[in-house]
Amino acid sequence: MNDIGQIQFREFKKACEKQIKNNDEIIVIIPRHVLQDANRIFKIDKSKNALLKFIVDFQYSELNYLKRKELIKNNEYPPPIWVFDYEFLYKFENGYLAFYYSSKSKVWRLKSFHEQRDL
Repeated sequence: MNDIGQIQFREFKKACEKQIKNNDEIIVIIPRHVLQDANRIFKIDKSKNALLKFIVDFQYSELNYLKRKELIKNNEYPPPIWVFDYEFLYKFENGYLAFYYSSKSKVWRLKSFHEQRDL
């Protein structure tokens, strides 16, 4: 994995750990569809903390940084917001996750967590 991919993922994992410890503060946003995909595909409980714990605890030996791309639907100033894409292997299932950090709202957002599809 290249440096920017490692750095961003490390920072995202730190935010996930912090969110687990402090449930009152919003540090990581996980949309409902992401929780549903994680449950359906990887059999992870539908709770936010269960997915955060999975991200923190999972040994991503097969984690591969794919790319950084600009968030298309972005109303923040100054743009751009960069989305970081990764693929991983978990129990013989090819997975994909994407996240970004909003400097305006000071939160991370897990954008996708599902099976790997053609990008």
